[in-house]
Amino acid sequence: MYLPSYSPHLNLIARLWKFVQKECLHSKCYADFDSFRTAISSLIKTAHLDKYKELKSLMSWKFQPFKKVNFLGM
Repeated sequence: MYLPSYSPHLNLIARLWKFVQKECLHSKCYADFDSFRTAISSLIKTAHLDKYKELKSLMSWKFQPFKKVNFLGM
């Protein structure tokens, strides 16, 4: 399978980073770098417990559903 140099749909770490950005960066302001780092670290450490359903759908290997069709009469 051809994998382009940048393919966020196929790259699981890009999906995880998008999740971290959504949870820790969007509309949030941190007083200092340590609190920023702590927020990201605690999310990564506990996401499999606290955000299980969101991660399960985000980190799946099902990229695109295809309906079954007959191909050349087969």
